[in-house]
Amino acid sequence: MTKAIPDPPHLTAHTVLIDVDETITHTRDDSFLYGALRDAVASAHGIDATQADRRIRDVCDPNNEDVEPHLAALGIEMTDYLHALVEAARPHVEAYADAVAMIRSLHETGFALYPATTNGRGACVAKLSAAGLGDVSGSPFFAELFGGAQVSPEGKSGPTFYHALLKRIDTDPRHVVMIGDNPQADLAYAKAAGIEQVILPRREQPQPWIVEEDGGIYVDSLAVVPEFLEFRRC
Repeated sequence: MTKAIPDPPHLTAHTVLIDVDETITHTRDDSFLYGALRDAVASAHGIDATQADRRIRDVCDPNNEDVEPHLAALGIEMTDYLHALVEAARPHVEAYADAVAMIRSLHETGFALYPATTNGRGACVAKLSAAGLGDVSGSPFFAELFGGAQVSPEGKSGPTFYHALLKRIDTDPRHVVMIGDNPQADLAYAKAAGIEQVILPRREQPQPWIVEEDGGIYVDSLAVVPEFLEFRRC
């Protein structure tokens, strides 16, 4: 049963995990990720796109694995790859203004922010850059910026991801809030790992906040999150 509450919920934490796709940004076409890789390989070796495609396929499967561990084998530098990604992302990625406002506010308050995403680190850098939250060097708003495969080989595909992420950042789940749009990947899996405080953007709902049967707090705008999230150093 949906439970509309007259007063905002009150959450306390010192760490916030944030999903990227459809939480911070919307990507019209993810193919720019591969296009940037192909262009970087072609530029590094002075070859055309077809030859770059062949070279990439000989080294890795970019559709099913993180390409970043293979950059050296592809003969390209991480910095060149990131520059190509950031440039390619601009026409394809748009930010949700409510998410950007929330991130800036939480960072200013003192929360430690970390990505909780299946995106590779390069994709995170590119999308946050398109949102005005970072550049090729990373993001000043996040305590650390890493990709999903750096946390768990299968990315955000189960509670194992959250267990690994909590271990990586050495944080007790009781002091964490997870923010993401997917009721399975961002809510159910997080709760299964002990993270009880989960906020989900549902921008089309008429109410500012609703607590659903699944235990998630659904908000019409992430900009309201700082109003009911109290920073508490534990």
